[in-house]
Amino acid sequence: MDATGKVKKTIVVDWLRIEGKGLVEVADKGEVTQVEALKDDQKPEVRDGKIVWRLDIDGVKDFYYRADTKKELPVDVKISYYLDGVELPPEKIAGRDGHLKIVISVKNKLKKTVRVSYLNADGTGYTSKSEEIYVPLLAMVNLNLKAGKFSNIEAEKAMLNVSGEKMTYMWMLFPQGEDEAVIEMDGRNIEIEPIIVSLMPQMPEAPEVEMESKFEEMKSGFDELAKLPEAHMQVLDGVIENLDTSQFDKLTEIKSGFSLFQDGINETKDGVDSLTDLLDGQVEMLDGIIEGIDTSQFESIGEIVSAIDEFAQGLQVTKDGLDGVISLVDGQISLLDQIIQSNTTMTLLAQDRALQYPTDTTITQLATGLAAQGNLLTVLKEGGNIPGQGDILGLQDTKSNLEELSSGIEQTILGLQALSQEAQMLNEVPGAFEQIKQSLIVLRDGGEVEGVEMPGLKFTLESLKGVSSGLGEMSKGFEEMGGELDQLE
Repeated sequence: MDATGKVKKTIVVDWLRIEGKGLVEVADKGEVTQVEALKDDQKPEVRDGKIVWRLDIDGVKDFYYRADTKKELPVDVKISYYLDGVELPPEKIAGRDGHLKIVISVKNKLKKTVRVSYLNADGTGYTSKSEEIYVPLLAMVNLNLKAGKFSNIEAEKAMLNVSGEKMTYMWMLFPQGEDEAVIEMDGRNIEIEPIIVSLMPQMPEAPEVEMESKFEEMKSGFDELAKLPEAHMQVLDGVIENLDTSQFDKLTEIKSGFSLFQDGINETKDGVDSLTDLLDGQVEMLDGIIEGIDTSQFESIGEIVSAIDEFAQGLQVTKDGLDGVISLVDGQISLLDQIIQSNTTMTLLAQDRALQYPTDTTITQLATGLAAQGNLLTVLKEGGNIPGQGDILGLQDTKSNLEELSSGIEQTILGLQALSQEAQMLNEVPGAFEQIKQSLIVLRDGGEVEGVEMPGLKFTLESLKGVSSGLGEMSKGFEEMGGELDQLE
């Protein structure tokens, strides 16, 4: 390709392994020109779309040749260059200074329509439909930079290998349609070595992981967690049913009774007869208040508190188990980091060897396989898209979701503990109402309060009735006296 990715020449290198003995003729298919043997001094014959070689074989022979072809590549590559934010052709950037951005785009042209069948979610049957898919391709992009020419390098999703002053950046692209690698850097006397794009025409087989049973266990666990809100609602229903707020309406009546009692005390200034009538009504009201205070209504508070505490303990057990799973996933992530680091080192080493020995396809395949494996490991850790399988959730996202769930359960436990403490305070209500009830009885009938004997309203009422009767007799006496004074006049 030229510096922009436009194809100038397509060369095919083929490797044939032949077993036999004697002079044999080997025919290989290919629409090619400029055929040339790489290691042997052989001349081919090209006829009828075939390349024919006559080889002297004794056992097993590995034979390599190269040729030019006009066949179209399975991908289009486009490379764009930006200097200080302005897109320029590469020849106008070479040798200059400034902030350089390179965008390497790989477009997959192998698109097919296939029939896909999948089992329905309810497991009752299969659904089949046509889907347009891209043939899986792994594109590895390699870019070598001289450390002395560039600084402030940013290359997202790239792997870096440094050997002396040579920095090798490598991207693994999976073009489902189009994918790209981007690198930005500050350069002086800019010079870019050839960019290498390697393609692997299929994805390596992913290791088999027994996930079905794990997901079944996870589903079972979430089914159990789903029962928690139902149990929570049952506890709340019990709390709501047992909190009969009508019992507290008596407090308003008590306040009204005390207000009337205070009014009755003030009425004593206006006349004993009015006070007597008022006290009589107050005694009747106190009788009603005392009978209305029923502390047995609060006996279920202890049961409610016990139920809330037991529910909170159950949630704590769930949280402890969830935290154990989080620790397990965290350990798996740490182990995966070590595997990724090891795989990256081996990948870069294999790629370096592949660049040194371009005709050794075994090393190239090893580098390609290791790079693909590294990407799958990264997707397993961080999540992402795997061609043919779609988006998957990484271990890190799984850990974050579990931590959020654990935090939510912890907040629920704290809320239940606060609710339990508030409910326990209600245990003191029966005693308080009993004290109010006994005080009202003393107020009505008389008795001892904190060591002091107090007369009740009934005693006061009877005394006032006696005073009223005496005042009536005195009034009659004054009337008789008044009559006798009239006679004296």
